[in-house]
Amino acid sequence: MDTAVTDDQNFLITCDRDEKIRVSNYPNCYNIHRYLLGHTEYVHRIILLPDSSLLSIGGDHRMLLWNLHTGANLQQISLSGDVTSASWHAPYLLIAISNLIRVYKRSSGALELSS
Repeated sequence: MDTAVTDDQNFLITCDRDEKIRVSNYPNCYNIHRYLLGHTEYVHRIILLPDSSLLSIGGDHRMLLWNLHTGANLQQISLSGDVTSASWHAPYLLIAISNLIRVYKRSSGALELSS
């Protein structure tokens, strides 16, 4: 389970044991703005990125990149296992999978695995 509040404090984003990401109006969180649907198993990590993008990591071993304004899925990345840690340090995303650390760089709006 994870939560995030947008920088403008208009939306609360939550995920939990199901495959949905809920974007609710904030502070009236009972008003759901939209669902982001694309994972097939639980979502355990969400990270807000600059330019109103959201990164989600799920138990289906996938990372999905979203446009929060439109709800569009911008990119899907298959992973080799369960992510145990993830952090954003612009323009880099660092993720730990088992005993591996992967570094992705965001350029032109997409995440690319760094060599």
